Amino acid sequence: MSEHEWIDPAQVQEEDKVVTADGENLGHIIAFWPDLLAPSHLVVEGGRLLHHDWYVPAHVIAAYHPPGTSDPGLVTLGMTRGEITAAGWNQPPPGATSVDDLIGE
Repeated sequence: MSEHEWIDPAQVQEEDKVVTADGENLGHIIAFWPDLLAPSHLVVEGGRLLHHDWYVPAHVIAAYHPPGTSDPGLVTLGMTRGEITAAGWNQPPPGATSVDDLIGE
């Protein structure tokens, strides 16, 4: 992962689109862990037919473009999907509740 300016994760919003360092769509943000004001992780829902969740550490955010009038914001990560998969971020971090609990379902 290349060095980049720190992005405050509290700027990021639910429904923002998330892409990897190589431009691949990872999904969209559905929750924050442990909370919205000071998130350590973004919870990203990916997949069109088979949904899966990613628990992406906030320090991996390389760039953020706020939402436009009719478009969601764009979060660019400093890692590729392969690196994210290898890091095991398809599992919740220690102490995290389930996605259903995070989103109130």
